[in-house]
Amino acid sequence: MKRFIVFGFMIALSACLYAQTDITDGGTIAIQGVPNDGVSTGDNHGWPAAEAPQYAFDNNSGTKFLHFKGEIQPTGIRVTPTRTQTIAGGMTFTTANDAEARDPISWELYGSNDSINGPWTLIAEGTIFDFRQATPWARNTKGTTQIVFANTVAYDHYQVMFPAIRHSIYPGGANSMQIAEIEIIEMPEEGWDLPPSIDAGPDQFVLLSDSPIQTAATVSDSHIPNDQLTYQWLHHSGPAPVSFNGTQNQLVAEVAFPEGGVYELELRVKDQHNHDVNDIVQYRVWDSVKDDALVGHWKFNEGSGTTAFDSSGNNNKGLFGFTANVDETTPAPSAPTFAAGWIPSEAPNNYGVKFGNGGYVQIKTDPNFAEGDLNNIKWRITISAWMKADDYLRANGEFANRRILQKGASDNQFRLLAEWGNLVFHLANVGRLETPLPTTGAWHHIAGVYDGSAMKMYVDGWLAGSIPASGEIGITQDPLFLGTKSNTVTVAGDYFKGMLDDLRIYNYPLTEAQVQDLARMGENVPPVVSVVDPADLVLSVRKFIQMEATAIDLNDDDTINYKWTASDPSITFDPSDSVVDPKAVFTKDGTFTLRLTVNDGKSGLDNSIFSEVSVVVTNPTCADVVAIPDMVLFGDYNKDCHVTLADFAEFAANWLKCNDPRDPTCENPFE
Repeated sequence: MKRFIVFGFMIALSACLYAQTDITDGGTIAIQGVPNDGVSTGDNHGWPAAEAPQYAFDNNSGTKFLHFKGEIQPTGIRVTPTRTQTIAGGMTFTTANDAEARDPISWELYGSNDSINGPWTLIAEGTIFDFRQATPWARNTKGTTQIVFANTVAYDHYQVMFPAIRHSIYPGGANSMQIAEIEIIEMPEEGWDLPPSIDAGPDQFVLLSDSPIQTAATVSDSHIPNDQLTYQWLHHSGPAPVSFNGTQNQLVAEVAFPEGGVYELELRVKDQHNHDVNDIVQYRVWDSVKDDALVGHWKFNEGSGTTAFDSSGNNNKGLFGFTANVDETTPAPSAPTFAAGWIPSEAPNNYGVKFGNGGYVQIKTDPNFAEGDLNNIKWRITISAWMKADDYLRANGEFANRRILQKGASDNQFRLLAEWGNLVFHLANVGRLETPLPTTGAWHHIAGVYDGSAMKMYVDGWLAGSIPASGEIGITQDPLFLGTKSNTVTVAGDYFKGMLDDLRIYNYPLTEAQVQDLARMGENVPPVVSVVDPADLVLSVRKFIQMEATAIDLNDDDTINYKWTASDPSITFDPSDSVVDPKAVFTKDGTFTLRLTVNDGKSGLDNSIFSEVSVVVTNPTCADVVAIPDMVLFGDYNKDCHVTLADFAEFAANWLKCNDPRDPTCENPFE
């Protein structure tokens, strides 16, 4: 939330503030279009002869410049005014006679002191608000919203570019860009008498701490020379007074918040021309002791019926349903059902929910949109669940987009899903994290965590991937769905197939240890294995590779069993194929695959838990080696890969080519 208010002496920013001078009024030396295509020959390039670039600077709103490429790319105009070394400080634009869809809605001004062909330096850029508004601007009429900017650099040549036209947001059949008049306004000697431009900084999320935070305000002044500005920070609103620690009159202040809650801080800025402006920034101060919450928790232990109750205390009740008209009808669409779950501590009510074709659970969220409910999780989040996927494929064999859960029917809040062959954790406006999919037919614990600086995915208690990420999560009032994105979806591949158990949503990030504690609640956590990619092997140097692997298991009482296999039976493992880090022994060259498969006596017995690497083994001959540039066998002067008397004779013959190294005509006997 940002608010901007101007106090005190108000000035109407209109053309009558100063006697504005158009830099091109004194005449021009050269004008050219951008791209400089010339008069059109009917190929949708360039411009009509009567609507050429020079008509944008002829002080006649009844003429115009039109460029046919303006519909598909940025177009513009370059000008060399007769007056040299002018300082631009503003712009005006006048609409042409017809087709408002051709009006430019954004602008860029560049300067050069080399030539009309640049190189160019960006002076300023912005929006032509009059031409961009919903109601088209009157034809042959200059815009009234003043466009001014700060600039102190003089230039001899200018380039005006129009990156976008009205047609891009209000389609209207434009086939070009057109403009009747362009004025490049010279900066008044004393600068523009404008209020300071102020930004108190972006709204922020901060954790309650004994240490103060620093504000991130910025201020700029258009006066030449710049005014002496005064600053004042004020506590605008919040649950308790804040402390600025004596820095309330500095642009960057230190602020200490006494307790959690939503605070608004106001920055007021005054200049020497009687301008008094302010801006307000919001801080959400998070007290982890009070604010951290389990927002939704579905144990699925009801065992019967069509309702999944929320154990978090927030009454986010889930109702079972199904979509009858999905595009795959085998098996027949059906609502979820309860089945044996995966959390043994909940016996005898250890149930989970099983999803079939087109089935979902719809969570009715709080319509009051209160902070802390499912609708308003925007700062941080953890999603945790046990899942057992039946498959990730559609009937045609293509990867499906099977939603584990989703809030925001247009992918505009948060979701966890199997999409196009990856496990995906997506937060609208924040980021998208992809990791490999867990195996089907087995229970896996998954958790997506966002802490304000990174998104992380945990699979079976261990970090599977992470990316830097920041920003607020998009919020909607759409229902939360388990098993799909919306009950209006007719694509069968958008529905989860398999089982879920103990699904949780927190409004704060769990630590790795906390995620592992949730994983340990399951009947068994599958082990995780990883093999380090080895370097290539040269048999003439060594016959083996020391393998490096890691296998971990969260179950304290489990023993991990190892089994190494290779793509060629000639490869052996020393001391055996049942240790984690054996030596892989090779007898021939080739490219081989080595796989380490693990199980803990419960998970992985079907050889589904493994990691594999590829190894390239070479066995070069002497001839292969000496054929490599700069590689030689010492003493092998005839390069037959043997050092014999023949090499001595070769050496002696070459020696006679040069017995005086000081002789400039001497040949090197060793080449």
